[in-house]
Amino acid sequence: MCDREKVALAHVASLVRVTEDGKVQGDFTAEQYTDDLYLGQRKAPRVYTVHNEVFTSLSEEKAELKSLLVSLLRSTGATASIQNRVDRFVKAENGWQLSEVALETIFAIPLPKPRSLFQVVVSKVPHPVDPEIFRKQYISTIYLHADDPEGKERMAKNKEVMYARWDWAGKHTPELVNCLRLCGHLDDNIQLMCDGVRPLCYRSEPLHSEFLADLQLLKVELEKEMGWTNVGFVQSGSSVPGFSTNPLKGFAFQPSKITDVDSSDVDVVVTGEGVRAWAESKIAEGVKYHRYPSVGARHEDGKIDSEERFGVKEAADLPRALAAFRTAWVHKFSGGMQNTFALSPSPSLPPWESRLI
Repeated sequence: MCDREKVALAHVASLVRVTEDGKVQGDFTAEQYTDDLYLGQRKAPRVYTVHNEVFTSLSEEKAELKSLLVSLLRSTGATASIQNRVDRFVKAENGWQLSEVALETIFAIPLPKPRSLFQVVVSKVPHPVDPEIFRKQYISTIYLHADDPEGKERMAKNKEVMYARWDWAGKHTPELVNCLRLCGHLDDNIQLMCDGVRPLCYRSEPLHSEFLADLQLLKVELEKEMGWTNVGFVQSGSSVPGFSTNPLKGFAFQPSKITDVDSSDVDVVVTGEGVRAWAESKIAEGVKYHRYPSVGARHEDGKIDSEERFGVKEAADLPRALAAFRTAWVHKFSGGMQNTFALSPSPSLPPWESRLI
């Protein structure tokens, strides 16, 4: 970023410190900047305004503008992500403006607070004395076929196998940390995963923020297109806890099939009122589909909830908004992306899955 851009960003950053009565904290008055570009929070008293003039001295390339806008929100400690896909900006007379749907969505949809998965300070975990011996003892790439005798045995008690792995990880978190290290994951990323802040499939914080921002808008678009309500998203898969819970992968009762940024797919589950009826209508239409048994939360008495998920095989059978979302994102993840639908509007979730919205 050049000096001129830094000055512009500093001016913009000063504007977002606005008191409840509309007065700006800083060296600039609200009158100097109008609401040509509005980054609003409709349900809160504070209003953020940015004059387009700030951006007209910059390059009018969308990529640079988007980068600046994202930097703006991060520099001010905003808790919500700004949507920064190209098609969310429109050319206005004096600069770039967010399109109407983005204006209605930014800050309007809260993101859940991170939920810690494992209590550990990764930087303090000693590295294994002999990495090769450690690897043989704790890491496995086994993938059993469902018809294999051992595979059948594991699937017959899949809930117990999955929770045994979770329990093992909680009791042996240092070993899990070293498994992740030996599979190429950096300590900072492992810590963010353990803290529940960012799954390992996201190579950078900007990628994660952009993904969450796009999900905020996808929620609005799905509700509008499909008539669903209370749409939300859950991330499942190995990148959330760092290992696969699939009973067919790795050792039976300890986590050993470690997530791989290059090959593990990103699993996003759509939830909401109306999803089940849509899934049943698709089945009635004769589309190709899968129904997936899923594991939910474990209660104090040891009982484990059962859930069910649904997925279509052809992209053409997806809601249009989700198909467009996949087109925009699937190439950004080396392992691809999988989307399924929870048949319960408020599904019970196991601790190794993360609610995104």
